[in-house]
Amino acid sequence: MGMPCLQNSHEEILEELRNSSIAMSDLAERQWYFQTCTEFGYYQTCEDPECPFSPRMSLAYQLDICTQVFNISYRNVSEGVSFTNDYYGADHPKASRVLFVNGDIDPWHALSVLKNESASELAILINGTSHCANMYSPAPGDPWSLIRARQSRLTGESWLGDFGPITRRQGILVLP
Repeated sequence: MGMPCLQNSHEEILEELRNSSIAMSDLAERQWYFQTCTEFGYYQTCEDPECPFSPRMSLAYQLDICTQVFNISYRNVSEGVSFTNDYYGADHPKASRVLFVNGDIDPWHALSVLKNESASELAILINGTSHCANMYSPAPGDPWSLIRARQSRLTGESWLGDFGPITRRQGILVLP
């Protein structure tokens, strides 16, 4: 397919993550790992016997990255995640003017808000889409559910009215 092979050496991946110099390649990977170790704890594992991927992708494996790269203990990860969930309300946040948009084939959607929490905390679950699909430019092969979600008026002017005049560009609400 003309694509390069992916890195599969655990030690080389750890070494890359330990590198704190600023580079344009993989700019967000180190930051994402740090945030999962200190706030989120979003780990994809494969410990279930039915999982088709490597059982080496365990929670312990993920937490070891926190320890080996950032010197953050398992306990500190747990405390950080608990604080974040308590502070922000986990999957029942108390907020206003928030639109939670998820695709049902995105593995992260299970961690999000999937039902309206209030009149100003709205949720959209888009069938047949994955992570951030709604933020990509429209494409000819987009599923109907994604097209409808982009056209949705759930984020109408009455909900965002306090922000001032709103314009639309390529179907996206643009706030001043």
